Amino acid sequence: MSKETTPSLYMPRSRKVRILATLGPASDSQAMIRRLAEAGADAFRINMSHGSHADHAKRIAAIRALEAELQRPTTILADLQGPKLRVGRFAGDKAELKTGQAFSFERAVHAWRKDMEAQFRYAESHGIHACSYEALLTDGRGVARGVLDYLALPYDEALLTHLLDRSSFRYYTGRDPGQENRKRFYRKGIAGDWKNHFRDEDKRIFKEIAGDLLIQLGYEKDLDW
Repeated sequence: MSKETTPSLYMPRSRKVRILATLGPASDSQAMIRRLAEAGADAFRINMSHGSHADHAKRIAAIRALEAELQRPTTILADLQGPKLRVGRFAGDKAELKTGQAFSFERAVHAWRKDMEAQFRYAESHGIHACSYEALLTDGRGVARGVLDYLALPYDEALLTHLLDRSSFRYYTGRDPGQENRKRFYRKGIAGDWKNHFRDEDKRIFKEIAGDLLIQLGYEKDLDW
């Protein structure tokens, strides 16, 4: 192991790049988290779209325990899910839908609201810094400032410009936002496209049940959509 990757008390690594490691079923054991930290990881990403709150709490506890042992400040990035409608749990773990059969969209929206409110409470109680993909698209510079300030990392306007240029939709695809390519992972590069798949009645139900959360999360500015 090189001197660069060996943890040392409070000493910042000499490199300017920060390494973000995603934790999952194959990488969330205490031993693996230690290996990742010793290999150079500065921050750990937890995908809140998968797993239970107990699973996430266990990962966070493991990171904080290692942080205390190594005496090296470690960042935890909680990646929250955006508007994603779940139908909840089925009796017998499945449901058979027949042509013309009605299904409760309203119940799915209620379930999504419940999940989002739980994530809000968790973020507030654990001091988590949150931002949305929509905010990154509309105010990337402001979001970048917020993240760097939260992490207490130095930066200037030139660095912000460089970060935004190298992470832009055009840089990765060669296309302008809105120029769609359904065969590519980076498909369209715009925010709010999800609502175009709703019928008028679906939109009405969503606004009544969880429209305020879309505004609170930064996905929409008002209910006029």
